[in-house]
Amino acid sequence: MGQKCTSGYRLFLLSILSIALTACGGGGGSDGTPSGGGGSGSGDAPGGGASASLAPFAGTMGGSGNVDGVGAAARFNFPEGVATDSAGNVYVADSNNHIIRKITPAGAVSTLVGVAGQVGFGPGALPGLLSFPSGVAVSGTSLYITLRIGVAVVQNLP
Repeated sequence: MGQKCTSGYRLFLLSILSIALTACGGGGGSDGTPSGGGGSGSGDAPGGGASASLAPFAGTMGGSGNVDGVGAAARFNFPEGVATDSAGNVYVADSNNHIIRKITPAGAVSTLVGVAGQVGFGPGALPGLLSFPSGVAVSGTSLYITLRIGVAVVQNLP
């Protein structure tokens, strides 16, 4: 049973803190299913495609906190939901910091919504206030945020 790769990339997660995008290899049938019974035995992925890999993208294992920065210099505190936009930015619900983080394709982490350590719901101009955000979704230029009390939206993402 193979998965059809339509986007050209697959996202593999071992923690929200360790994200890697790996090229989606060929080698499968025209419908994306493996051909030839599961790989060449040489370390390739089933179906003869490129092997998947996992690499740190932002943050570090075992080092929670609230730090904007690049790559391993950034710190998160119980990141939960992840979404991406068409430009390759990654949005993370940093639940215990009560904020939404934006990670650029270069790995630069910044706080987009909320104030770290301040709990509540404060609509209006950004940064606003959030309470334990747990999920995010992107649709066009809007970012939807799942909270314990409902769903908030940021329109016209910066």
